[in-house]
This record gives sequence, C-alpha cells and structure tokens, in this order.
Amino acid sequence: MINLQQITIQPFPTSSTHETCLMEVSGRFFEIGKDVVHLITYLQQNGCGKENIAAYVRETDKYTEEEACGFLEMLSKKIDGDQVVSDKKKVFLTIGTCFRWIIYFA
Repeated sequence: MINLQQITIQPFPTSSTHETCLMEVSGRFFEIGKDVVHLITYLQQNGCGKENIAAYVRETDKYTEEEACGFLEMLSKKIDGDQVVSDKKKVFLTIGTCFRWIIYFA
C-alpha cells in the first residue's frame, strides 16, 4: 500500500477551471484535483486502514468504499512502479464528478 507520509501536496495554478494541486512523491510529480487532495489529506491525518477509508466515505458521501480502494490501488501502482498504467478507466471520473485523475508528468 502507499506510504502517504511521503506525499507532499502544493497548489498548482493552471488555466483549468478546476482547482488543481501538484503532488510529489519520490521525485515524481502528479497533477491532482481537489477531491484527491481531500482523500489523501484525510488518510494522511487519520491512517489508511479500511476503517479510515470507510469513515472517509461516510463523511464525504460521494464514493463507495470499493471506488476509494480501487482509486488507492491504482495510485499505489502508479507511484510504486515505473510502469505507466494503461487502463484508461478512471474510477472517479466514471461516477460523474469533476474528480481529476492523476496525470504523470514525464
């Protein structure tokens, strides 16, 4: 699983109409949206266990536990591996929100 304490997040102004931030982990940079920021920050402060993910889901009432766990699993693969995740299905984008998925800057 992801070591969330290694992740730093800072504002990242762009011309996009959506609020974006820059996430840095192990020298790799990702553009993320505000919902990802909220999820990562929540789990950094409260822990990344199943009970914490369930609490996040109850608090936000936006996603299911399966969606949040699926997102974290994809994030972990993207961060831990050097491979580019080729699966174009984006868990949070498919549920009709403005949840910007992580874009890797090469």
